[in-house]
Amino acid sequence: MNLIYLAAGYARRFGSNKLLTEFHGKPLFLHGLTELVRLQKMCSYPCRLIVVTAYDRIEELCKEILGNSRKNTKDEQDHLTKKEHTVHGQNIPKDYIIVRNQGEENDGIASSIRKGVKAAIDSPMINEGDSFSYDMFFQADQPYVKAEILLDFLNDFIESKKGIGALSCEGILRSPNLFAENYRAELLRLTGECGGKKIIRSHPDDVFTYPVEMPEFFVDIDTREDYAHENV
Repeated sequence: MNLIYLAAGYARRFGSNKLLTEFHGKPLFLHGLTELVRLQKMCSYPCRLIVVTAYDRIEELCKEILGNSRKNTKDEQDHLTKKEHTVHGQNIPKDYIIVRNQGEENDGIASSIRKGVKAAIDSPMINEGDSFSYDMFFQADQPYVKAEILLDFLNDFIESKKGIGALSCEGILRSPNLFAENYRAELLRLTGECGGKKIIRSHPDDVFTYPVEMPEFFVDIDTREDYAHENV
């Protein structure tokens, strides 16, 4: 399972880099990232974080936090060292990858999705033919996601045998969502601000929907007004 964290947006509606803006005591993007680190540790199957960002500071903080989260015992560190490999010139543990999406390449959320998928393809977690791989996408401006809910969703999705999974609230499909590897070609064809919901709508019979009747779980911070309302 690849947990692809999209943290490369330019936040034009916000007016500045919202992902690094302090929100309840720490940068906004760290709230979701912290829950994904927890989720990664809770999963009983291989689970890797792929962070896509345009920002030096986010990359620095990710390396610090993701590295520290794995400094538990010498045995664990030895295990991670054995798993190190090179992706886009980086020697990094296999359980997380940081990908840059900036400049002219960063022309909307679809470009970050493509970057994350390409990183997953370039660095497969499993041997070909062993099992199926999945890509789950998260937006870094959703500070209230919870690892426990995400874990229940993942477990039920895997049991469903479907190829696409989406959370919903009050009958509306929401982010995050996930796709089996056979949808990667369609993900790589996305452009501009078009996200995964286009693919979900194209394959209704292959979608597992997981209802979460907690509107706060899906809150995202798009504008200064959103920030002022939530950061109290």
